[in-house]
Amino acid sequence: MEPLFLFLLRSSIGIILFYIAYWVFLRQETFYQANRLYLIGALFLSVVLPLLPFRYAVAVEPEGSQIVFQAINETMKTIQPVNAAGYDAASQDATALTGLTGILTVIYFTGAFIVLLRLFIQTGYLINLLYHSKIISIEGIRIVENRKFNSAFSFFNIVFINPDYFDRTDLRKIIAHERVHINEYHWFDLIISELLTVIFWFNPFMWFFERSIRQNHEYLADRGVLSLGYSAGQYQALLASQAIGIQVIGLTNNLNFSLNQNRFKMMTKKKTPGLRSLKLLVILPVVATIVFAFAEPTFVSQGENISSAGITGSQEKFILAGEVVDERGNPVHAVSVILKGTTTGTITGPDGKFELEIPPGNELVLSFVGKETIFHDLSDIRSATPVEGKYQKKYVMRDGVFIIDRDRHFLSPPPPPPPSALRERAGSPATPPAARDRAGRTEMEAADPDEEYVEVFIVVEEMPEYPGRFSSLGQYIKAMEEMHSREHSLKGDALAGFTVDENGKVTDIRILEADSDAISRSAVEIISGMDQWSPGRQRGKAVPVNFTLPLEFR
Repeated sequence: MEPLFLFLLRSSIGIILFYIAYWVFLRQETFYQANRLYLIGALFLSVVLPLLPFRYAVAVEPEGSQIVFQAINETMKTIQPVNAAGYDAASQDATALTGLTGILTVIYFTGAFIVLLRLFIQTGYLINLLYHSKIISIEGIRIVENRKFNSAFSFFNIVFINPDYFDRTDLRKIIAHERVHINEYHWFDLIISELLTVIFWFNPFMWFFERSIRQNHEYLADRGVLSLGYSAGQYQALLASQAIGIQVIGLTNNLNFSLNQNRFKMMTKKKTPGLRSLKLLVILPVVATIVFAFAEPTFVSQGENISSAGITGSQEKFILAGEVVDERGNPVHAVSVILKGTTTGTITGPDGKFELEIPPGNELVLSFVGKETIFHDLSDIRSATPVEGKYQKKYVMRDGVFIIDRDRHFLSPPPPPPPSALRERAGSPATPPAARDRAGRTEMEAADPDEEYVEVFIVVEEMPEYPGRFSSLGQYIKAMEEMHSREHSLKGDALAGFTVDENGKVTDIRILEADSDAISRSAVEIISGMDQWSPGRQRGKAVPVNFTLPLEFR
């Protein structure tokens, strides 16, 4: 129940602040329509603003391991031994607190039920009276003649009148008064205020709000009657004669409500100058006070980009529960999962799964030697449905591709990450290798506009090796290119892909580009004729490695 009580407390503070502003600045002014909007709008904002808290970013120093251990050490020094008696006392305090919360809950809902029951009983009584009374129409207004209540009042679009207390002259003034309530839908304001009174029955300012709304309705109705040319003195005499009536129900506008000297004075008060309507802007500092009083901080490490930190409610942190598998659906262990531009991250477990708290505005980088790096813009996560408060995402890491240049050498690969970065799943986050684009280039390398675009490549710890190394591979390829060019009269280029599997065999030959079908067939024949390689290894285990090889026929 704590969230409910926190909401009630915050909304009650808003109701108090808005009403004080009305009482000090607006209640004596004659712009009644504007006051009506203020009163209803203030109640709406008092309820809505606590539900949409403003969030702001606060930069904090990232805690190093030494600081953490120092804090733990200092905390341990201050911990006092607790005996059984002390434990029992703490337990009793917690039980007492829980008991107090339960008592407050019972009191709150009992009060709300009583106020709601009162509203239902009064409304039901009025509906029953309406059902058993005679209804007539005068000047387009439906009139219920009854002798239960002395004072005239309107209920939605129906006017209740006791014929024993009015003559024909008075009746026209009463109809004019109640017509304003009906035409301006004052019953809508009453429904809102009555329902909020049920919720905030414990807050006296809510009752003040309800009274001010009704009072403002009467000001509007009085002005409507006088605008028809009726004498203010005669109209005030009619109201005074109704002073014996009483208010009967929350959803009615009573003719004699708030009948006092102030109401008579407001009838003849000089109209407020238009410039003074600027006093309505008092709502702005009140809103600002409520927003900033209930604002919630979002703590951001100084290594993160504060401008991308969550400020609005739709940009809160969330938990990402991810799973990383290879192209065959097998889990990939020890994948580095890092928030781009930070040192915050984790690595996958033996099942390929990980969990990471994601602050707003970040991009996730998943890297693993021998696999293509994944860059995931997390903006699409919110469109998914969380499971038990966690967003689910499955990542498929493709095998990396290595380029063999025209001199039959590997293009210079980035060094593999140190094994220490992959020792533990918990603890200090693993530092990812330098970010590379789809061509396998760093930002510095990509800055050269003359560099040729090539496919992605990711290194393994031990690269596959051709018998006799690259000098033998180069000689073999060059000799085969010359032979096929001569025997088949070929002229053109081809780009072929193949895989050296975990046994060192050349498999999965693919022609990626070729100038003709004849060149494609020759490229497949050349690659198929390669000797068996020594397989590549990752952490001592033989793994398949992908290659691309350009071929020239002249």
